[in-house]
Amino acid sequence: MSELANIIVGILFYESDSLKLEELVSLTGKKEDKIKEAINEISEIYNTSNSSINLLSHNDSYQFTITGEARDLIMVRDAKERDGELSRAALETLSLIIYLSHATKNEIDYIRGVQSSYMLRVLVSRGLIARGSKSGNQTIYIPTIETLRFMGLEKIEDMPDYEKIHNDLSVAAKNSFIISE
Repeated sequence: MSELANIIVGILFYESDSLKLEELVSLTGKKEDKIKEAINEISEIYNTSNSSINLLSHNDSYQFTITGEARDLIMVRDAKERDGELSRAALETLSLIIYLSHATKNEIDYIRGVQSSYMLRVLVSRGLIARGSKSGNQTIYIPTIETLRFMGLEKIEDMPDYEKIHNDLSVAAKNSFIISE
């Protein structure tokens, strides 16, 4: 596999959402034609082998997906998680999104100090957060009405020490933007 294809594989595994061609160009600094060549190479490797991972591509957007028996096993596990209690990490991620009123994955990762793709997927699948419009190349995650019901709140501002924590986290979120530039 070429170096560029290998880099794109890593980027796509890291992201929980699909990435547009322009985003891959921006992230790698390579031209569109080189990205498309690498995508074709990745597709040949993953989509033609007996792999449980496939590369989806639609309208110049790309995302890895799980197929076959691995997909079935993950779906069973995800169903258990949707129906069970939220983990501490999921509650932490949800709290950040509530206090910030909206947040990008990079902001959440920066504040938590760990990668949050899985937690975001769990919270989206439960309807506790939603994907909002994009901010640049980043999807924004927002609380839903189900969040209020789950937390027993009438409005987001009813969270304990909302103003102070909101302001503190907003400063931290801005720092993540400065660092990521």
